[in-house]
Amino acid sequence: MSSEQQELHLRLLMHPGYVRLNDRIRRYRQRMALVIAGSYLLFLFCFAITPGFLLQPVSVGNPTPWLVPLAAFLIIGQFLVTGVYIKHVNTVFDDELQRLRREVGY
Repeated sequence: MSSEQQELHLRLLMHPGYVRLNDRIRRYRQRMALVIAGSYLLFLFCFAITPGFLLQPVSVGNPTPWLVPLAAFLIIGQFLVTGVYIKHVNTVFDDELQRLRREVGY
């Protein structure tokens, strides 16, 4: 990195808008991590509290226990949360970062 690029990089890092953006990104990541961790913990808590119910078959003729569809919904939910996260980061945060880079001249 040349000295001019380093100077522009430091100007960007010290820009108040960039500091606020980093703070927003950090808080957004924390909320998404809480959603994901919370859903897994809720699933484990339900399994610990009511293992008998989760191991019962879905219907009389179907030997699949309730645990299987609930686990599938959990996995699908995690994919959806990840998709929402990626969409938000690629649209909102990237656009704001590009605007800040233009402001600084980076």
